[in-house]
Amino acid sequence: MKPLTLAMLTILASTAIGGCSSLEVPTSTLAADWQAYGLEHGQKGWVKLTQERMSELDDNQVFTAVLYQAYTDGYEQGRDVYCEQSAFELGLSGATYLGVCDYKDPKYYQKYVSGQTAAEWGYNANTHGSYY
Repeated sequence: MKPLTLAMLTILASTAIGGCSSLEVPTSTLAADWQAYGLEHGQKGWVKLTQERMSELDDNQVFTAVLYQAYTDGYEQGRDVYCEQSAFELGLSGATYLGVCDYKDPKYYQKYVSGQTAAEWGYNANTHGSYY
């Protein structure tokens, strides 16, 4: 990955993590609540929060390694759903992409940028069809 691209992704990821903190972490000790929290993050294409960051966000001090695993399980399920969408159309829509689907398709980011470029050139999927 080019250094500039990596720097841009790092900045975007930092922004997303800051955005994630606006959601309060679950206050319960139920794994299902933490899994749902992770699912929501994954479905939005956000970067997975680290265990350390989660601990910092937990004002009620209920967070445990078991609850982090539940968050992780939910996150991965949500991320899989998020990554099923077309990278080209994601870029075309103008949405931000934080690199969370590259594990599934190493060319996902490249397709996303192609969509962004097409949008800049005035491409419209409704009138031209979809390439990806």
